[in-house]
Amino acid sequence: MNGFIGGSGSTGSSLVANVLNRHPDLFCGPETHLFTKHQLFKQWEENKHKIIEDKLKSYAWHMYSRTEVLNKNYGWTTKKLNDLIEYAHFIEEFSDEFFTSAARSYGKRYWIEKTPSNVYGFKDLTAHFPNCFLMQTIRNPYDTIASLNRRGFSIYYSTCMYMVNTCVGLAMRNYDKYIPIIYEDMVKNPDSVMNDICDRLGIKYDATMLQPTEMGFDHDIDSWGLSEHGVIAERSVGSFESASRFVQEQIIYTVNSFRLTPYYIKRYGCDIVDIPSICRLLGYQHYDDGGFMNIFQLNIDKARDHFLRIVKGYPNKLSKYPVMFRI
Repeated sequence: MNGFIGGSGSTGSSLVANVLNRHPDLFCGPETHLFTKHQLFKQWEENKHKIIEDKLKSYAWHMYSRTEVLNKNYGWTTKKLNDLIEYAHFIEEFSDEFFTSAARSYGKRYWIEKTPSNVYGFKDLTAHFPNCFLMQTIRNPYDTIASLNRRGFSIYYSTCMYMVNTCVGLAMRNYDKYIPIIYEDMVKNPDSVMNDICDRLGIKYDATMLQPTEMGFDHDIDSWGLSEHGVIAERSVGSFESASRFVQEQIIYTVNSFRLTPYYIKRYGCDIVDIPSICRLLGYQHYDDGGFMNIFQLNIDKARDHFLRIVKGYPNKLSKYPVMFRI
């Protein structure tokens, strides 16, 4: 059994990964970004040597060309990893050996990989790992955007990250082994949620998963004001309400301004294409805007981000840019 966790940043993926890693049978190590690279699914032999060269740029909203397969917690040296890359003829062959070896070193039977941008590889993962589980963490969009903004991302960047990641992940919600993990449910009823997840994964629930520990692979993010290794609490629910009125109105206007482009809708098979649609699907409150922001500023933000992707040579540029204004 193997699984993959993805979703927008600040939706609780690290919390879920740390809790699952406490299970005696599950290993969920640090983010590798391995499965965010579409080139490895389509042209493995041509691109496999780039895994440790930091040259693989993907369609994910978050621009990150590196992989973290040499993280010390996985126990692979550069030489051994190069040998494995040379030996493996498919991404699944490489992954099974890479993650299974790490899991065994911790006395675990199964492995799960968590990287938020995994959602962009969900469809490919089901083709290469036919029995895999896809877990998507989802959180109230307004709270998520406020949290990302507090971490230093612009409201434009935060809104688009949430929208694109969430819409792309939800495109796979009819897959029989897709598991949505709602953040608000997780922090309010962690025992029930984790029991259900274990049941879906086919493993016995272990209550020690919810016991606080300082052991874990992800570092706490100071701006969250919440430890992902400690007691699960509801303190981060309502982040939007605690933001200033100015920030709230910026978020509301930006949420109502954008949707996915036809290119992304087609590439990922999305039927949910904007945040108002996400709210309707999942029962989150949607806020109407009062025309607070000038559309001119959003055009500037969009142009800056688009130009940066062009300069850095990412594939989601020009006609393949992920977002457009709603008409």
